[in-house]
Amino acid sequence: MLRLYFVALQFLAIIPIPFSFRCREEDLGRSMSFFPLVGLTLGFLLAGCDYLFALALPRPVADLLLVAILALVTGALHLDGLADVCDGLAARGGRERFLAVMKDSRVAPLG
Repeated sequence: MLRLYFVALQFLAIIPIPFSFRCREEDLGRSMSFFPLVGLTLGFLLAGCDYLFALALPRPVADLLLVAILALVTGALHLDGLADVCDGLAARGGRERFLAVMKDSRVAPLG
């Protein structure tokens, strides 16, 4: 069970894990049930950073640092998904055009 948590963590974040383990082909599908727990882990990390930043930094600076930490820890996975949806919503045309714009890999927030 703990192995599936670490599979989910490796998929959703780029946090290095200090040990190695075998990952089978079906493990990613099984680890999806741990995605909320990984999200909670990342949330606790950001909440802890927010608490520390609030002691010494103005709110806008702390917020900017929190977004930067989330982008670094997740490899900007969440920002890329948000950017794809915004690009799709701004596209003119039907459903096919919306999906084509979202799938375009040449445009990305870190590209």
